[in-house]
Amino acid sequence: MSPNLTKRDLTHLLSQGSTLSKKDVDRFLSFLIEEIMIALKNGRTVQIIPFGTFKPHHRKARRGKNPRTNETLMIEPCQTVLFRPGKFLRNGLS
Repeated sequence: MSPNLTKRDLTHLLSQGSTLSKKDVDRFLSFLIEEIMIALKNGRTVQIIPFGTFKPHHRKARRGKNPRTNETLMIEPCQTVLFRPGKFLRNGLS
């Protein structure tokens, strides 16, 4: 396994710990990720208790600076995602 936990690694681990095949687990993970993305695109918050909460966040346009040229430029507004870990995850890491 790599130092990072990839989707492939997660598929392998979940299939070992259940009666599902790797193919079924992979389909489930893909479906789960897709549904989370759709919900976030539609402006909905995704709360997975006790793991954490994914929340769509709109960033306003703002001024930025190119560090190489020191040129001031406008950064366009964009949509991003905030993640707030749940109590279980926070306590598990400390």
